[in-house]
Amino acid sequence: MKKLKSALCLLLSLTMLLGILSACGEAADTPQDTQTETQQQTEKENDIEDTEIKDTTEIKDSEIEDIEIRKAIDFGLVSEMLQSDYDSQISYAEFCSILDNFVSVMFPDSFDDWKSASGNYRDADVPMSRMEGALVLLYAAECCGVDAVGYEYNIPLEDLMPDNVNFYEGVTWDYPLLPDIHAPYYNETLANSEHYAWRCGLDYADNASKRFVEYMSYGNGKTYFDYDEHYSLNLGSAFTRGDAIRAVERLYENARFVQYVPAAGVSCTVSDAAIASGGKLPEVSPQQLPKWRGYSVSPGNWNVGYGGGMLYEKEWIEVLRSQGFNFVRVPLDSRMIFKDSDMSLVNPAYLETMDDLVEYCAEAGIHVCFDLHDMPGFYTGGDDSQITLWNDEKTQGIFVEFWRFLAEYYKDVPTNLLSFNLLNEPHSMDGGPSDAVYSAIMLKAIDAIRKITPARLIFVDMLGVLRGIPVQGLANAQVVQAVHPYFLSDGTQQWPNYVINGFIHRNNGILTLNGAFPAGTKITAEIVSVHGDSTFCMEADGRTAAEVALGTEAEGENGCYHIGEKGTDGEYRDYSGVHFTGKLTENCNQIKLVQEGGWWYAIEKLTVETDTYKVTVNSNGNVVGDGAVPILTFDEKGGISAQEADTLVCQSREWLDELFRSYRKFTEETGTPVMVQEFGFNETIDYKATLAAAEDFLSVLEEYDIPWCSWCSAFGPILDKREYEWGQMSWDRDLKRNGAEYETVSGNWLIDTGLMEVYQRHMK
Repeated sequence: MKKLKSALCLLLSLTMLLGILSACGEAADTPQDTQTETQQQTEKENDIEDTEIKDTTEIKDSEIEDIEIRKAIDFGLVSEMLQSDYDSQISYAEFCSILDNFVSVMFPDSFDDWKSASGNYRDADVPMSRMEGALVLLYAAECCGVDAVGYEYNIPLEDLMPDNVNFYEGVTWDYPLLPDIHAPYYNETLANSEHYAWRCGLDYADNASKRFVEYMSYGNGKTYFDYDEHYSLNLGSAFTRGDAIRAVERLYENARFVQYVPAAGVSCTVSDAAIASGGKLPEVSPQQLPKWRGYSVSPGNWNVGYGGGMLYEKEWIEVLRSQGFNFVRVPLDSRMIFKDSDMSLVNPAYLETMDDLVEYCAEAGIHVCFDLHDMPGFYTGGDDSQITLWNDEKTQGIFVEFWRFLAEYYKDVPTNLLSFNLLNEPHSMDGGPSDAVYSAIMLKAIDAIRKITPARLIFVDMLGVLRGIPVQGLANAQVVQAVHPYFLSDGTQQWPNYVINGFIHRNNGILTLNGAFPAGTKITAEIVSVHGDSTFCMEADGRTAAEVALGTEAEGENGCYHIGEKGTDGEYRDYSGVHFTGKLTENCNQIKLVQEGGWWYAIEKLTVETDTYKVTVNSNGNVVGDGAVPILTFDEKGGISAQEADTLVCQSREWLDELFRSYRKFTEETGTPVMVQEFGFNETIDYKATLAAAEDFLSVLEEYDIPWCSWCSAFGPILDKREYEWGQMSWDRDLKRNGAEYETVSGNWLIDTGLMEVYQRHMK
């Protein structure tokens, strides 16, 4: 029977604590009953080490609160005198005693800092409000280095809550016992840093505590404090013992993910039974891939690097198995496992969750592929200026060591069950590395893996990111090359779909539409980037049909969210989308989009609507070359052709067939298989277009015998109900597809039945 993994960090911490207390004689600083209970807890953990603990995902929601209190008691966080009357209001002294135990167990080296920070109130017999509880919990977390909030996602909480929610109910902001809320956040180094200066600012400090308590915890959909049925935290209400114990238990679970041990001292905990089950899965090799039909699996809350932890749910894997999937792709951040760029220290809690996932998949008969999405020096969705992987040997060393470590850690797990995807979507500010540079770096990691596990199946993403270009330098490397064809952009309205290069330089020509456009025709342009002070004029046979001025806004004005190269001749602005529409007052044969001032602009889409058709031309964001500005002709049914064939792509089944025929040719010439490791259709795409495009896409993959794996979240047919609810609340975004019907499966998952039907037609 599998051992209770969560005991590992606790036992390590307890050992450290007991050693420190015996050596330094600090028993007087830590409550006496905490020492006794801690020693008893060690015995408890040893007694139950071989006992299987019931997965909380199988326990009814009504029982969760008692379970969390029981876990906190078992962890040695709650003194006997507080193990009753859970609805009674807690005092400062009582709450601090629980936090004393937490700090002593998990961060003994931080106990003096915490004792000093709590000196104003730690002995006060004063009842607390939930807001006061939030602040004190925040101070304890800060003393221990458990980050309060992901630094890339700092949003004032009042901006996250629905308008009808009184988040601040009863809050008076008068807490004389508490220290200055700004104190934990001001740091001179950060204040002088362009990237982190805001963290020392008033806006962040005013919202830090509130954001902290609502910030999603260790992947189970919980926050530190519970919402009521109206998504309110009721911070003015009484802070009860139950509230306090649950909050600290959740902080304890989170804190496990900022604990590090020497990398040389950890070992894989995947059971022999799972390894045996994995060995029975279909054989895999670079010459022969199973008929994989996959889905991406990210943690319940991918709060990487910010102390939020992660959790993979067994129920999620069972849902995928029930729907017919036999492959999961798992995005990782190296900072999940290693302490930033220090490759000598690893986080056993993260490794345990990965081991859990391998166990779940082995039991379900599903292959697992670990994929490196992010690491110091390379970030899939971050600032490209921070990418150093392509030219820095130290960064390359981190990359190679990451895969050497995983190869060693999982050396006993068969390749039938587990494979590696070296790096997600290689890119940089200049478009990405050359074939030679990329191949050389990937080969270092491939060699490191194969010295340990020669048979391990390895995937390498193609160049070109979304429109994959086979990597010639790896054609003989005995790897599988992966492609991510997200061919429909946000808001696509039809299938087949028209696409142009939409990054247009003014001196290279004018975007022009030719055709018989009757009076009443509406033309809408959506502009997303502009260089310099510009006026855009939509001309219909030389007459102005619409006009808009852009390029001088401050951030936050008129949809402008970013100003690049401030104060230089290259200053430009990015917009969330500026739409302007011209409506023809008389018949017209030619429409032009003219930029006056500035040097370039980027268009997201252009829509033409008449009485007989409505058609949208989308942009792929690529830069228009010299003399290749699109000049398009519309026929009477909305069909589009281009004066220069290379300036327009008609995405259709024929287009997909041509694309994957080229990959098949690459496989035939080199012996290198190709797999689609990501694809999807987000919720902004017209639903009929989504279903039609998915049908054509999957049928082409089936024809060419190419395995595939869908991306998750709103891009695939399965949506986590908790993510959906969180998206509505936090982002004011409905992740469901308009027009789709959803079926709830296993409590937490919503199935888009129409899109799933399309998937399943091609999964047999």
